[in-house]
Formats: sequence, C-alpha cells, structure tokens
Amino acid sequence: MPGFPYSNFHQLNLDWILNEVKRMTDWIDNTASEDIQNIINQKFNELMLDATYIAETETLVLSLKEKE
Repeated sequence: MPGFPYSNFHQLNLDWILNEVKRMTDWIDNTASEDIQNIINQKFNELMLDATYIAETETLVLSLKEKE
C-alpha cells in the first residue's frame, strides 16, 4: 500500500488527530459555547438577588428575590 493515501502511517494518524482536535475546537467555539452560555443565563435568571446597602454599618445584604 505504499503511497495510498500515505506511505507513513504515523503521518496518517497525526493528520487524523489534528483534524479531530480542530473539529472539536470548532464545535466548542460555535455550538457548545452558546449552549453553555444559555444554561448559565437561565440559572442566573432563576437565582435573582436583592441587594440592600446599609450606610450606617457599610454593609451589603444579599437576599433571594421571591418568585412571582
């Protein structure tokens, strides 16, 4: 099988690995990052906080907002 498609199987394996890494990187950059961002936004929207500043004690009090 010399020359079909490679005579060096190490080169064939390296090309395959590099193609797979590029494919996964593209998927992460495009699809996964959007999905992750949507999940993060959804969870932050579910966990809404009220912040109250008390000037006398210079304290910031955080509490969960009640769901309507």
